[in-house]
Formats: sequence, C-alpha cells, structure tokens
Amino acid sequence: MQNSLKTFSLLFILGSIWGAGPIINKFAISHGVSPVGYSFWQFIGPAILLTVMAKLQGKLVLSKKHIPYYLICGLIGQAIPSTILHICAPYLPSNIMPIIINLVPIFVYPLALLVKQEIFYVWRFIGILIGGVGIVSLSGLPNADMLPWAALALVTPLCFAITVLFINPFKPKDTPPISLAAGMLISAAILVAPALIFTDSYYPITLPLSYPDYAILLRICMHSFGYVIFFTIIQKAGPVYYSLVSGVVILNGILLGYMILGETLNTSSIFAVSTILLAIIIVNFSQQKAHA
Repeated sequence: MQNSLKTFSLLFILGSIWGAGPIINKFAISHGVSPVGYSFWQFIGPAILLTVMAKLQGKLVLSKKHIPYYLICGLIGQAIPSTILHICAPYLPSNIMPIIINLVPIFVYPLALLVKQEIFYVWRFIGILIGGVGIVSLSGLPNADMLPWAALALVTPLCFAITVLFINPFKPKDTPPISLAAGMLISAAILVAPALIFTDSYYPITLPLSYPDYAILLRICMHSFGYVIFFTIIQKAGPVYYSLVSGVVILNGILLGYMILGETLNTSSIFAVSTILLAIIIVNFSQQKAHA
C-alpha cells in the first residue's frame, strides 16, 4: 500500500511538472526568448545534468551502435516536436497545449497496429474514435486563427508516438534508461544547434537574471527532475501505469492556465477537453486489460 501511494504521488508530481511546462514555455517565449533558443536550453540543460548523474552512477553508455539510436531519438523524440511546440505556444491558450501534447496514447495505437506491434481491441478503437471527435472539436478554439497552429501542434504528439514505437524494438541491449535519455537530449541539442546559429536565436542567460532567465532555469530543473521521476515510475510500475500521467497533465494544465493566466475554455473547447480525457481513459483502461 505504501509503495502504491508513493508511486501515485510520483505520478501526480510528474503530471504537475509536465502540466506546468506549457505555461512556463509561453511566458518565456512571450518575453523575448526565441522558440529555437528556448528549445536548445531545454535540451542542453537537462542533457548535462543527466549525463553527470549517469556518469556518477556508472550508467553512461556510448558506442558506435548507440550513436544512430541517440540521433534518431533526439530528432523525432525531442528536436522536431519540442521546437514545433515552442513555436506554437504563443499562439494557443496554455490550457489547450497540454491536451494536444498528451494525445500520444491516441496516436500510438493506430500506428502500433500499422507496424504490427499491437493487435486490435474494440475498446481501444472506440477510444481512438472519441479522441478523433475531440481533435475535430478543437476547431472551436477561442479564435479561428488558432486552428492552423493547433493543427501544426499535432505534429508534436505524433512524433512522440513514433518515438515510443521506435524505442524498444531498436534499443541497444543493456543500456540504462538514464543513459538513453541523456544521449537523446545531447543529440537533440546538437541537431538544434545549426538552426540556433543560422537564425541567430541563441538566448544568453546573464546576471542579473531577468524573468525569462528564471523561467528557463526553472524549466531546466523541472525537466531534469521530471526525467528522473519518469524513469522511477517506469521502473516501479511500468509504462502502462505511466501512461495515466496524461490525464494528470491535462487537468493540471487547465487548472494552472485558469489560476495563473486567467484563461477560460469556451463550450467547444470544454467538449474537446471532455472527449479527449474520456478517450485517454478508455485507451489506458483497455491497455491495462490487454496486459492483465
């Protein structure tokens, strides 16, 4: 019982960290930090911290067979989706962003069927259909001009879903998760660096610290801490239990968007929130039943 409570607490903390992310992202980018520059900091900061942690624990693994894996994970799992996310953040309400980001379970299942990593389950299919209705309902965003940005933001959960399906089949054997995460983030920073230089988007953190500087440093700490919790939950309870974090993230994002930024949802957006949450619950429940 005590272990279950501890795991649930970690799940709630991680959901709070991921849910607060879009608000911090939006604040930093709205105050002069370029999306590419912000993405770079979110990669290089946690990458350094996780690399040091992995090295101290003797769990940092690097070889020729790891480099292509790290690069692919860094590109699809971080560089592309995170940069798109940060580009879209200023144009979408922060209480909508967590919903879009956490559509990963909705994308994973049809893709898994396509590549034959999963078999067909009726309830999962129903959940996917409900999630599709929720996505269509995003056309009821507060401003119709936001729709193209919402559509572009859908690339983020799609990339995350592809990464989830890529990780296990192609993962080098006997590689600790913390080393995989560090390698992925280092690769993402390297991949984003040319765009950073070409667009002259580097954002220097200097003393005295400004509010955007504090936002970046806070996000780096949260991102690093979040990865540690992520690996702990995966180790203690497995990926099926971890997938429940999606609902916690969405609820936290909506609550924080209301409390901090005063953002509200219109009728169409409330319907979208409700249907997407329902879809995630159905997909996760059916996944648990399938693995029971």
